Amino acid sequence: MSGMKGITSMSGWGRIADGTYQQFAATAAANNQNMQDAFKKRFSKQKAKSFSAISGADGEISSLDTDADTFMRRYTAEMNIVKVAAKRALADGGAGLEVRSSDPAVAQAAARWQTAAHTNYVLTVRRTAQTQRNVSHSWQGNAENTLAAGGSLRILTSFGGVSVDLSDYAGANTNADVLRQAVEKINAADIAVTAAVLEHNTQVSLQIKANEMGAAAEFLVSGTFAESAGLNVPAAAAQDAVYQLNGKTVVTDSNEVNLDDYRITVQLKAAGTALVQVGTDSSKAADHLEKMTAAYNHALHFLQSYIEMGTGVRMQAQNMRRILVPEQSLQRVGITVAEDGTLHADRNAFLQQYAACPELTESVISGSRGLAAAVQKRAAQGLEMPSRSLVDWAENLLQFEQPYGIYAAPKQAQRYSLTEDFSSFVNVQI
Repeated sequence: MSGMKGITSMSGWGRIADGTYQQFAATAAANNQNMQDAFKKRFSKQKAKSFSAISGADGEISSLDTDADTFMRRYTAEMNIVKVAAKRALADGGAGLEVRSSDPAVAQAAARWQTAAHTNYVLTVRRTAQTQRNVSHSWQGNAENTLAAGGSLRILTSFGGVSVDLSDYAGANTNADVLRQAVEKINAADIAVTAAVLEHNTQVSLQIKANEMGAAAEFLVSGTFAESAGLNVPAAAAQDAVYQLNGKTVVTDSNEVNLDDYRITVQLKAAGTALVQVGTDSSKAADHLEKMTAAYNHALHFLQSYIEMGTGVRMQAQNMRRILVPEQSLQRVGITVAEDGTLHADRNAFLQQYAACPELTESVISGSRGLAAAVQKRAAQGLEMPSRSLVDWAENLLQFEQPYGIYAAPKQAQRYSLTEDFSSFVNVQI
């Protein structure tokens, strides 16, 4: 054993004679400390500024592992919120359908179904459909009955006729009573007209009105009473509507026009010309744009705040600052890009451009190569980023904070999921 003088034990890894082990261990400890100091220097300002805002940490590196986990949850929420907001801005259906009439006094338009095709209709109204209505002169309603000697009237429609002899109501007390009894007989005949006594102050008159609109519902009123009371001349004539839709003439007994398989309804109001436009609801589109830019800017600021967390964070921040849409196109619809990459939407400018040129505006925002598609792509790329790369600098710091000496196994990297929904971590309403 004389040749083994410098070795006093062979157990474990052994001991190195002549102080070699102590020197090696001291060197390893010094290297560990130097590397730990370097990482701490990288993270110290960032830690104090950002980590405490999320987890309540006091800026010490000792809680970095739990903060990294919170960061990953926050990162996932940020990217998911941007993705959802972009998806809503991308889909026309999500913005809602808007139907506009250039002249509501001529025609009023509305959507029945949100699936209507985006297009324009030129509508020229020649005349609107009307319901025939005949109204007599007026009499003092509470005056003593003088109408019983007034004669007779006959009403003729396509469904039949009815005759009324006012002398049958000689026993009525007042003029109003005579007209009420005449109304009962006319309505009981069931010939597609409705009679009524109109009262205004103390005056009463007799109205006969067709039950349906259009020329086919025309009726005739004759007789001595009808002629003396002016009941034989229509106050409103029965007529069909006549209009042109994109140059094609249409005659109908209704003022309701159904377009695109009943997806759009138009009500004819008066003669004239109106342009009916069917497209995305510009106000809702502006809402979706504002929410998307807010979510995008929030996420970008978040990434900048944690830029030292990992190489993946830095890469994602750089990717999000590079939106693949020409700034000139964005400016035309009221969107500007700041030096830090954030997006700013001018709602009024957007709505004005939308009204002037909706197709161009939709192309820039919700087109296949528009802003919403680009933002959605960047958020999706962020969710596909390798989770280890997002916290690799932080995990390196954690390893050196807990030095394992020369032979200990390194700390196992924590695995994170980018598929969970942690929107509650982020105060952005979409």
